[in-house]
Amino acid sequence: MRALLYLLFLTGLATAGELRVMSYNIHHGVGMDGKLDLQRIAGIIKKEKPDLVALQEVDQSVPRSGKVDQAEALARLLGMKHIFRKCIDLHGGAYGNAVLSKHPIDDVVVHRLPGKGEPRIALEVQVMVGRKRLSFCSVHFDWTTEAVRLLQAKSLETHLAKRKHPVLLLGDFNARPESQTMQYLARTWSIVPKKEERLTCPANKPRDEIDYILTLGLDASKASCRVLPEAAASDHRPLFGRISLP
Repeated sequence: MRALLYLLFLTGLATAGELRVMSYNIHHGVGMDGKLDLQRIAGIIKKEKPDLVALQEVDQSVPRSGKVDQAEALARLLGMKHIFRKCIDLHGGAYGNAVLSKHPIDDVVVHRLPGKGEPRIALEVQVMVGRKRLSFCSVHFDWTTEAVRLLQAKSLETHLAKRKHPVLLLGDFNARPESQTMQYLARTWSIVPKKEERLTCPANKPRDEIDYILTLGLDASKASCRVLPEAAASDHRPLFGRISLP
């Protein structure tokens, strides 16, 4: 009987629990003080002990950031797995989105977002959390016009709505809560409410709420999100969230 109860206990651990997640637009490692410091970024992330991290504005082999593969460097400093995919080529290197993960990465999908401005992507990784599959996406929408952001939101939803498993969508949406973009997404997605402070950008004196954690296929009433009070390491403040898993 004891052996059976122990087995049931282990099974419960594998199928339920809490996922710790972060979203951070790292501004290629350059802070509000003008300093390029990836170790500072890593320290902020490490303090929260996340399972998964969505990163935006990440450099790979770009001269301005020392030709460093920033996603790989952060993953090494944090002891995590990493995936990087470019939005654009930049001065002989690349610039785009990344995901860091403590969980096995089972698949990677790049969603090219429509728009005539700077090319943007949503980077989706499918991870196995215990025996459960989960899609975790790092997104960076256009900053220029609401029309483009809304177009990008509709395009991305077309793809992610097909998933038969839960989806988390995190990142820099460049859209305020009352915008058409966020109102459109709120029809299908649950936007995890922020506790206390809501503003995320610019980091030193935030005046805009444009970074979010969204869920699909998960109980958002059991999720939480807070803006970390980090004012120097990037031009955005990071988000930290706790997500309950079924």
